[in-house]
Amino acid sequence: MVLVLPRTGGASIKPIMKILPDTSLSLGTIVQGQKGYGTITLKNIGDDTLRLHRIKTSCGCTAAIAKQSDIPPSDSTVLSITFDSGKLEGMIEKEVTIISNDPARPNVVVRFTTNVITIFKASPRAFVFGPCLKDSLYKKEITLTNPSNEYTVSILSIDLKSDNLTVTAAKTVLKPGESTTLTGTFHGIKEGFSRIPVIVSIDHPLQKQFEIIATAWIK
Repeated sequence: MVLVLPRTGGASIKPIMKILPDTSLSLGTIVQGQKGYGTITLKNIGDDTLRLHRIKTSCGCTAAIAKQSDIPPSDSTVLSITFDSGKLEGMIEKEVTIISNDPARPNVVVRFTTNVITIFKASPRAFVFGPCLKDSLYKKEITLTNPSNEYTVSILSIDLKSDNLTVTAAKTVLKPGESTTLTGTFHGIKEGFSRIPVIVSIDHPLQKQFEIIATAWIK
């Protein structure tokens, strides 16, 4: 026979959430347009079930999902955080708020940071041809700048699937701070609108290629 004695001294059964390793998280360095990922562990060190009521993010660019919403005593779950950098740049700080039934800390804020870099800055961002006359040649230029203070970046190849467009680089090796010119030559052959992806392959350790769009309207 097991005798269960009531708790004394006003002690109550309650969940207690502990964040591991901490409420601050770094997603490291990512390239503009890419996603950053991180995880934290939510551990219940109390003696009642911890219930996650809601998980809020500070912006639409962040998603946070827990593997389970009910965490028994001494158990834990993983919270996965995904950040979509989009067109953001620089050092970014965002927040994830965890709302639970922990009576001492019903709202816990987790802050994460990430450094969003650009490998090349393009000006303008796209080749825009048009309106163009049929059977005519048109040229446009884009300036690519290497904004890094550390990496020399080489352009390995420029690939596109079009008989109407050619793209060449004035130079292919850019030291930190240097620029080059991409020249697009478009031959208007067929009437209508064209959208041509131009894939530039590079040797940067964080990004192997990027895309420049060329558009043309032939009347």
